[in-house]
Amino acid sequence: MEYHMLSPGSSDNLRLPSFWCAHCHRAYLAVTGRVIRFRADGLHPHPAALTLCPYFDCSASATHEGWRWTTIQNEHPEYLVQPELNVIYLR
Repeated sequence: MEYHMLSPGSSDNLRLPSFWCAHCHRAYLAVTGRVIRFRADGLHPHPAALTLCPYFDCSASATHEGWRWTTIQNEHPEYLVQPELNVIYLR
C-alpha cells in the first residue's frame, strides 16, 4: 500500500473547481486529496486507488462524498463563490 498527497499545480490563470465533503462539511480544491494505492496481490489481481477527503481528520471517500461546490452554492447563494478552506459549510 502506498500513500500520496495530491497537490494543486501553480498557474495564475487557472482557477480550480472546488468540492465540498458531505462528511466533514468543508470545501477543498479538486486536485487536492489523499490517495491510497493498493498493489495487486493473490486475492485482488488488479491494483486499486482510493481518493480520500484532503482533511486528515476526515476519512470520507472524495469519490462518493465529494459534491461540486456549485451544487452547494446553488442551495446557499449566501456562500462565497470561491469557498475558504477549513471552514465548515452546512448544507
